[in-house]
Amino acid sequence: MNGHEAAIAYLDDRVGRLLDSLSTRGLLQHTLVVVTADHGEQFGTRDPAMVGHGQTLDMRLLRVPLIISMPGRVPAGKRIAEPVSLRSIPSTILDLAGLPNPGIPGRSVASFWSDDEAARQKAGRTALAELVAISDFWTQ
Repeated sequence: MNGHEAAIAYLDDRVGRLLDSLSTRGLLQHTLVVVTADHGEQFGTRDPAMVGHGQTLDMRLLRVPLIISMPGRVPAGKRIAEPVSLRSIPSTILDLAGLPNPGIPGRSVASFWSDDEAARQKAGRTALAELVAISDFWTQ
C-alpha cells in the first residue's frame, strides 16, 4: 500500500467509526455530517521531489471531496458536478440548520439540489486557488 492509499484507508476507518458511533447512539438520523479537506497531498508517486503540499496547484490536489449528509434535508446519493468552494461550507451549515446567515461570505450549496435553476446559477461561482510560497507568507 502506498502513502496515498494508506491515508485514504486511515481516514475511511476513522469516518466509519464516527458514523457507526452516531448510528449506535441513535444520533445519525438527526446529525449534519460534513466531510471535506482544504487540499490533497502529494506522495511523490509522479515526482519523488513532490511530497506534501504547497508546491503546486495540480487539480489532483485541488479537487477534494465535499460530502454532506443530513437525513431529510440533503438528498442521498446526489452528486454535484459544479466546483464549489470551501468558502460555501459555513453558509451551507447555517442554511441546513435553518439558521439565518449573519453575513458570512459564501453561498449555500443546498441550492444545487433544489429545482430552482436561478438559485443553482447563483451558487455556482468560480472557485479560486492560489499558491503562496511559505517563505513569502512569513515575510508579508
